[in-house]
Amino acid sequence: MPRNTKSKTRTTQASAREALDPIAAFNGAAAETFVRTCQAYTNGSTTMNAEMMSFMNNRLNSGIEFTQAMSKCENWAGVVDVQQKWARQATEEYFAEGSRLVQLAAKLTEESWEPVYEQANQTSSRSHYHNVLLRGHLNPFEL
Repeated sequence: MPRNTKSKTRTTQASAREALDPIAAFNGAAAETFVRTCQAYTNGSTTMNAEMMSFMNNRLNSGIEFTQAMSKCENWAGVVDVQQKWARQATEEYFAEGSRLVQLAAKLTEESWEPVYEQANQTSSRSHYHNVLLRGHLNPFEL
């Protein structure tokens, strides 16, 4: 009788492992998705930071040029003219930079979520556990 019990125990353990294999695979896939998402976010954030630093560098150089141009003015009309040109240029550059940052943010969002969408599509298309879980069977041993 003990031998028969061992056989049943092995069968139950094998069944349990088989039932848990998809869960283990899903967890591995989830970890992979998390890593890919973090990499995409980090790459996108780095690109945005580089863009902002470049913009700030250009704005500082514009400020230096503005100060130099102001120092060369011989009258108030020249000062007003230089200031208007600088303000117009700065406004245009800020709007253009805002547009670039919005585009980069959209790209960052899309690339960061892409691994999640891919994994969700793969998981939902190949896993019968999704339907089982929706029916309320949360215990894999009941499958």
